[in-house]
Amino acid sequence: MYPELKKMVEDDWIKQTSDSNNEKEKYYHLTNLGKEKLNSWIDIPITALPVLEDLFSLKLFFIQDPHDPRISTLVNKQLNLLEEQLDHLNDREKMLFNTQEKRSKNYGHYLILERAISRLDNQIKWLKTIKQC
Repeated sequence: MYPELKKMVEDDWIKQTSDSNNEKEKYYHLTNLGKEKLNSWIDIPITALPVLEDLFSLKLFFIQDPHDPRISTLVNKQLNLLEEQLDHLNDREKMLFNTQEKRSKNYGHYLILERAISRLDNQIKWLKTIKQC
């Protein structure tokens, strides 16, 4: 068990259970204290943007010649990775949120998934414009 997870169980923020048919499967549920802690954390304002590590952008940044053949290689590989990820997220959306009721019950999760899909879709569109140059 991860140390952070173990600590949350010890502090009674979450409760661990297992499937009676499969002891290896572990499930975690928020306790009432855990819900209080989570809600307190959600209420803390966000004051800075996260630092992202984007090696693709960093590599592109240092290429100076617009005709450098590495651009095409980088873009094609990145496109493949992003399209695979987009397919996966679209499948997850269909599986998890195929009804309005499912979206409403887990609205935050739904919003984050939609954000990720939108971000990937826009990155793919941008990469395709680079390929046309």
